[in-house]
This record gives sequence, structure tokens and C-alpha cells, in this order.
Amino acid sequence: MLDNAWNDLIQPFWILPVLALSKDIMGYTVIMMFWIGIVYRVAILAWG
Repeated sequence: MLDNAWNDLIQPFWILPVLALSKDIMGYTVIMMFWIGIVYRVAILAWG
């Protein structure tokens, strides 16, 4: 029982470096999301 408690306390900390990296990447992904959204809408309007 005590072993699980230590594991539950330590387990969430592996995500902290990933969060730091994703904050830098998020700006680029938002720009690409808008660009692809515009291209997608133009393609749908041209198809119809």
C-alpha cells in the first residue's frame, strides 16, 4: 500500500518537461491550424 502512494506522488512529475517543450511549440501549431483551416475552407467552397 505504501509503495503505491510513493508512485502516485512521483508519477505526475514526468510531464513537466513535456509541458515546457509544448509551450514553445504551441505557437507554431496554432499558426498552422489557422493556415490549414483557411486552405480547407477554400477547398470545400471550390468543390461545391
